[in-house]
Amino acid sequence: MKEFSFNRVWWLFRKSYTEYRRHYAALLLWSFGFPLLLAFISRAAVTALTVGSTVALTAILFSLYISFKSINDKGSAIVGLTLPVSLAERYCFILLNTTVVLAVWVVAVYSLSAFIAMKLLPFGGDGYIDTEMMMTLIYKNKYLYIGFLGTHAGMLLINVIRRKSVVMPYVVAMVAVAVAQLVIVEFSPADMVQDVKMWCNIALAAVVWPLGYYLLRKREIKI
Repeated sequence: MKEFSFNRVWWLFRKSYTEYRRHYAALLLWSFGFPLLLAFISRAAVTALTVGSTVALTAILFSLYISFKSINDKGSAIVGLTLPVSLAERYCFILLNTTVVLAVWVVAVYSLSAFIAMKLLPFGGDGYIDTEMMMTLIYKNKYLYIGFLGTHAGMLLINVIRRKSVVMPYVVAMVAVAVAQLVIVEFSPADMVQDVKMWCNIALAAVVWPLGYYLLRKREIKI
């Protein structure tokens, strides 16, 4: 393979969004419909805002599943790993599709859903929670977004190394995260817990993102 080409990365985007358009449509519907549905069920716009993290986490998991589908599914892995693209181009597509692209379109769709809920329904906060405070907690919370980066890194690693079922690795990962959270809370000063978690997530992403490339390379060599 010749030098890195963004044209081939763009080709991978076109291939993925054409081949798995129903999966992306389902993700789009989830990001828009789930918050709005819960808001109408509860008759309170605040519900649409409180499920933002759930929408984002599910979107990360599902987008990674879609992005890895062509090389993780038994029936398509051989073809997927032998496409005329370099590993760097394939990995660039995976990272961009599950971070930058996903963030832009999920935030846009979810924000539209939350905006509609706030226009059509009473806010329904518990006194001390108002619209401005809730929007700040969602859109101006650096700890939240860096936490998503750490979650993405963990899920990315699972998709890179998995061979068959993905359920057990995710269960193990959730247990590991819970244990890590307890350790941080136990041994960190109370006023430093959020900052310690933030730097742990940054370190996790900084280690896993490059590591994922080399682990994926080992898979290509074995194929």
